Amino acid sequence: MSGPDTAVPGLAEARTVLAWRRSALTVAATGALTAKTGLDGGQDVLGVAAAGILLVAAAAIYLARGRVEPLGGPVGRRRALAALAGVSLLSAVLALVVVIASS
Repeated sequence: MSGPDTAVPGLAEARTVLAWRRSALTVAATGALTAKTGLDGGQDVLGVAAAGILLVAAAAIYLARGRVEPLGGPVGRRRALAALAGVSLLSAVLALVVVIASS
């Protein structure tokens, strides 16, 4: 288990980039599963539209990973994290809508 004494400060940037990549991958996977659920449930247009929106959001997260710091320090990071939270909420709501419509 790494604590404050064992963490390597030079790797903080690499860990941040990996966290942004994981977030983008999570949203993309949610988009793919949403599309599959919509297609299997007869909601082709809704499933594909929701998946498209989520895949665009995942691409935006992935591309934004390197621009968090230049946004203006802590304020920029807060905005980026708020945007990430919004995309996460959007993905959950879209997935829920597709699942309910497919039932």
